[in-house]
Amino acid sequence: MWPDVFPLIRDRPLSLPLQCHSSRWAYGSNETGHPICISPRHCDTRGRIRENLRGKSTMKITLSILPVVFILLIVASFSLKVAAQSEGDKSETKAVIEERSELMRSIRDTFRPIRPMLMAGAFEIIIVKSRELANLAQEIMPAFSKKALSNKSRAKDEIWKNRSQFTQKAKKLAAAIAELEQAAKTSDTEKTGGRIAGVLAACKNCHRSFRKPKTKGEDKYQG
Repeated sequence: MWPDVFPLIRDRPLSLPLQCHSSRWAYGSNETGHPICISPRHCDTRGRIRENLRGKSTMKITLSILPVVFILLIVASFSLKVAAQSEGDKSETKAVIEERSELMRSIRDTFRPIRPMLMAGAFEIIIVKSRELANLAQEIMPAFSKKALSNKSRAKDEIWKNRSQFTQKAKKLAAAIAELEQAAKTSDTEKTGGRIAGVLAACKNCHRSFRKPKTKGEDKYQG
């Protein structure tokens, strides 16, 4: 089908040409129904519109849409890059939170058997557990060095807003664990029991300031 700029004038003899929209062409129709041009400047020997003129029109259209295509490609590339970066950030945040949560669970699991060990008089085991707790406590500050929050994280934004207070509470926990180890070395049940309570108090004191309340069905030790 010919473009609108080349209207077909069917059922008209060559002797009655019409002027087209561009005021450059005059058309008629031969017996085959093909459009023919009255202007020899733009026609071949058979009165047909030259193919090279069609090619020039196609080239002009192609060149006119190239900038649009180029802009669309740039926008698409930028969108893909942003999406990939966003996915990478989400994966990194998830990994950091999971690492913190694992650390909190390790501290819980290491501290939990200490009180039963005290009732059994197993001071040597308490000493071992105290040293394990001390090593885990040293990992708290590095684990919370990068700010990473999500809907599933129980960590408060205050950890990074009030870094000095968070650091102070972490140091108090480390000091309480060290006192527990020293008390266990004396094999004194009452003194060791008091130091166990001191470690628990240091944990709860930090949680009250820097951990969100637990919601139903949520892991208590989600970082």
